[in-house]
Amino acid sequence: MTPYAPWRRWLCPLVLPNNPKPTLGTVIAHLHDAGRKWSFVLVDKDGNGDPGPLAAIMERLWTGQVSRHGGGQNSREQTPEEAQAAVHLAAAIVQLLATGALGRRSTS
Repeated sequence: MTPYAPWRRWLCPLVLPNNPKPTLGTVIAHLHDAGRKWSFVLVDKDGNGDPGPLAAIMERLWTGQVSRHGGGQNSREQTPEEAQAAVHLAAAIVQLLATGALGRRSTS
């Protein structure tokens, strides 16, 4: 299992439950485009709990895996340091999702 596999299990069904083939990229795009529909438990200095910072971490993880399309123009062997950082970020994000840190805002 790669550090990126948990997305299909935890993140995609939470954010895009009706998408039959969600990807981390579609989830990130949705959080950027429809961020007002989501809340993140850590708020900024103004009290806003928008999911932008979490989406930014996800995007860095997604774009940082340059080997995800093996043989592509930018594909290369990832360093052990990159792999360790990716695993730690992925684990933190999965833990946040498992504990409800990201949720839909109530519409009332």
